[in-house]
Amino acid sequence: MSTLVARGMPLHQARVMVLTVERVTIGFVLEEQAPPPDTEGFDLAEYTAAYPTMIVGITEYFKPGRTVDDLFLECVTLVVEGPSVTRSG
Repeated sequence: MSTLVARGMPLHQARVMVLTVERVTIGFVLEEQAPPPDTEGFDLAEYTAAYPTMIVGITEYFKPGRTVDDLFLECVTLVVEGPSVTRSG
């Protein structure tokens, strides 16, 4: 927080920023370390029909060469710098 404050960010905003980035990071780490979900009885075709936008969004995002590390970086950038600076494509 002291680095952010030294660069002119109000203390309250610096505290919230640090906590937010910390929680995003912890969330990503916990998700990566979690065991794979139990897919027994899961019907992908049914899920795709019910949530087509989600399926297209996931599929488009993870085109060849893009990883969960890219997703983490984009999420943190979104939190820290705002939606207008996120990379796409």
